[in-house]
Amino acid sequence: MDHRKNSIEMLRYTGLIPVKVRPGQKDPFPDWDPRRVNQEDHQNTLQEFQNRPELNIGALFAGRFVDVDIECDDPVLHQALNYFLPKTPWTWGRASSRNSHRVYALNEDFDRGKWGPVL
Repeated sequence: MDHRKNSIEMLRYTGLIPVKVRPGQKDPFPDWDPRRVNQEDHQNTLQEFQNRPELNIGALFAGRFVDVDIECDDPVLHQALNYFLPKTPWTWGRASSRNSHRVYALNEDFDRGKWGPVL
């Protein structure tokens, strides 16, 4: 299975909110408002990810899921992180750093304080 397809399936499986991100960017499209999205929007976004490979894939994390985003190009640090971080089947990233995002399911909901879910 290719990496992009695996990422889309991970979003379907976990129920995380898929977010369209402009190519080369990390922020969602300006008109995207997580307070107004619904399940039908999620399915449409996932379909758009499949049909438009130029879109970056993002996700809004809530509840017991957390994303570890590795923003480093140092190969020694990557080796250390691969050694110390637990394995997870839910990974994604850009073509040059395919496993830079790792999703973990926590034992209970994570208190995000002021960064809590907006839904």
